[in-house]
Amino acid sequence: MKIWTFWEPPDKMPVYIRLCMETWKKFLPDAEVISVNLSNLDDYVDMSEYKENLLDGMNGIDTGGGAAVSL
Repeated sequence: MKIWTFWEPPDKMPVYIRLCMETWKKFLPDAEVISVNLSNLDDYVDMSEYKENLLDGMNGIDTGGGAAVSL
């Protein structure tokens, strides 16, 4: 099982999100917890098709407060 989460920017991830990730690791030891951000997104998603639409849409968005998405 894989647990995916996205947070941007990763250095501004709040403590409670980090605690959630540690809880997943503790109670789901066989799960792989994957934390994705803009710097490693290409490792997991073939962005050649999406870069223009997705990342261009982020222009002007303030990511200073961060965002989390778990799928």
